[in-house]
Amino acid sequence: MEERRMDRQFDFFREIDKEKFIERQTYLTDAARKENDAEHAWHMAVMAILLSEYSNEKIDVLKTVTMLLIHDLVEIDAGDTYAYDEEGKKTKRVREEAAADRIFGLLPDDQGEQFRELWEEFESGETAEAKFAHAMDHIQPLMLNAATDGKSWKEHGIRLSQAPGSCGNMRIRSLLLRMWRRGDLRRIQEHKRSEDAMLAIAICDDEKYYRDRIYILLREYLDGHGITASVEHFSSGKEFLLKRENLVKYDIVFLDINMEDVDGIRTAQMIRDYQSKTCIVLVTAFMSYVLEGYKVGAVRYVMKDRMEDQMPECMDAILKKMQLREAAFSFVEGEKTLYTDNILYVESRKHKCIFYYMEKEMETYQIYEKLDRMEEKLSEYGFLRIHKSFLVNMKHVRWIRNYLAVLDCGEELPVPRLRFTKVKEAFTAYKGEI
Repeated sequence: MEERRMDRQFDFFREIDKEKFIERQTYLTDAARKENDAEHAWHMAVMAILLSEYSNEKIDVLKTVTMLLIHDLVEIDAGDTYAYDEEGKKTKRVREEAAADRIFGLLPDDQGEQFRELWEEFESGETAEAKFAHAMDHIQPLMLNAATDGKSWKEHGIRLSQAPGSCGNMRIRSLLLRMWRRGDLRRIQEHKRSEDAMLAIAICDDEKYYRDRIYILLREYLDGHGITASVEHFSSGKEFLLKRENLVKYDIVFLDINMEDVDGIRTAQMIRDYQSKTCIVLVTAFMSYVLEGYKVGAVRYVMKDRMEDQMPECMDAILKKMQLREAAFSFVEGEKTLYTDNILYVESRKHKCIFYYMEKEMETYQIYEKLDRMEEKLSEYGFLRIHKSFLVNMKHVRWIRNYLAVLDCGEELPVPRLRFTKVKEAFTAYKGEI
């Protein structure tokens, strides 16, 4: 009986050696190769032991470490599902449950049931130990991406604002903010624009002739105005939507309305479901889609038989719209024009306003001005006064709850109890509008 029990245990040991062959998407700190699942588990286990002192809930460290060591074993059968793979997530649970049945079933019944229960507890994310384990599972890849200048994120078109921010443990979540302030995350904060701030443009049309025609006219305009831009081509709405990052990565998207499978209107709606910044241009041979264009916030229509005339006017309008996103200020550091989208928030402190601004790194600029005046100037750009000392850009607010406004960089700003309902309603209305 005892010999059979040990046989089953060693069957399990040999099986889980396969975890070393499961490649993840995150690179090691030297950026030479990607880590495997076993390395990921070991790294998190060490982190949990040392960082457990920061938990705001008492946790069983051994239980937490055990969770971290076993929770990815199911990927031996199910494979690694990338954190930003929305399609893969749809089947993840089914694949992993089947894997858990087989792999934990190799163990003696009592140990198999114990591991299976721990795995389910991690997946549910409800206990203090599970929340802490999830925090480690979020922080470890963030740390490696920071160490490699966001190499993995850049390859997949991922932005820092998409990174997991809900760790379920308030004090551990604050570690993300410390990493940001220290500079570990600032280097990889945004990949929407390249280093020389070029425009990112997409052309989506199922006819090659019109893709090429739009491209030629665009190039003539851009070169004539000395504008640097990257232009990518897509042969259908379906191809454009294959990568989720396409919904947020472009400044301008030209969409043919009449495409098979997924038409331009549907593609535009998918973009709008994610964000409102992208300038959408609908390209069509008919004018019967005007109402649909308004619904998706199209900047312009371009008629296929009048492209030569309409393209310059279209681009003029887009660039003018983009310029409206800029505002000039007389800072202590000198005169500066800022992209309003890149201002996270403004803080009033000792007769000065401090602007927290995203560039290649987080920058701060100071101006001798009252916050009331800044509120007047920035209100048209989607800024909201949440506190007598804080004015936030609602584009960067993830949620407002528990008397806190949580930003996409991890910063948590206080919302006073007396102001909370009004602030929450304004934010909800803003989200509804976009």
